[in-house]
Amino acid sequence: MAIKATIDWDKCEGNGVCARVAPEVFTVDEQGNSDVLLEEVPANLRANALLAMRQCPTQAITVTEE
Repeated sequence: MAIKATIDWDKCEGNGVCARVAPEVFTVDEQGNSDVLLEEVPANLRANALLAMRQCPTQAITVTEE
């Protein structure tokens, strides 16, 4: 089962919580733009991706199993 992480850029404020919690999965550039580094999240990074989703202050991150 594939695990996918996405960011809703309409909600994202670029605060960087995701990149601090799961730097292997998310990044934030100098302009404060967040992005997903991995199209599919490996099983060993699933817990970090889910934690980033829960800690995002604007609920801009979604982690789903497909």
